[in-house]
Amino acid sequence: MSVVAIDLLGRVAETRTVAYEPASGDVKTRIAALAALVRRVIKRLPRGQLVQGICVTVPGLVDRDGVVFALLRRVGGGTRCPCKACLALD
Repeated sequence: MSVVAIDLLGRVAETRTVAYEPASGDVKTRIAALAALVRRVIKRLPRGQLVQGICVTVPGLVDRDGVVFALLRRVGGGTRCPCKACLALD
């Protein structure tokens, strides 16, 4: 799983990647790890850094609503994960 912060010129400002291990953890644990990765990327941005957006990559197909298909199948059940909703930051 990877998280990339993109600056206003479309350049990578910060990036972090962690290994995806299909056999370990449930979906909530994986979503929490992904959210932590997003927070880590944001914290590592230089003070005052403006970003165009944060890109998140996950193993599986993602639809327009942010639902990841096939992610759950790898961890033992289901075929859908509302990743976008789970990652909503306050």
